[in-house]
Amino acid sequence: MSEFQYYEFQAIDRPLTRPEMAELRKYSTRALYLGWLVRLQSGELEDDDVEPPVPAGLGQLSGALQAMAEFLRIDDELLQVAAERSVTPESPKINRPDIVRKVRALPSAVKDEALADYFMGRATRLTTLQQRVRQDRPFAPGNDDKAGKTVSEIRRAAGLS
Repeated sequence: MSEFQYYEFQAIDRPLTRPEMAELRKYSTRALYLGWLVRLQSGELEDDDVEPPVPAGLGQLSGALQAMAEFLRIDDELLQVAAERSVTPESPKINRPDIVRKVRALPSAVKDEALADYFMGRATRLTTLQQRVRQDRPFAPGNDDKAGKTVSEIRRAAGLS
């Protein structure tokens, strides 16, 4: 390993700072959703499959995520249709006591299911709860599955069918 390679490795092999972790978390759900759009576009999904929760900020991609969408060759119209249900990124004005109060108000079964899914490697319910708490939207059990569009609805709206 050359000296340059050693220092290059050292630069990337370090713990992430809190702001870097927050940025990564912010991107992760949008990047995962872009991956789901690739599957939709390539025909891997069934027409009656329902989209996952639409992440906040999908309509306002950063340069890195825009480059990712272009690299993955996601149709612009498809991305635009998918972003219609995306809310603007949540405001950092919410404080911890408000979050604690809102989380305590959630039904225990909903929190338990979201955490169990998270521990199994599926964070979609937890992400949905996070968005609802931060956006101060009420939680109605069973609404999450009905809220998403089907693959055929998205394809039709984007002119892909």
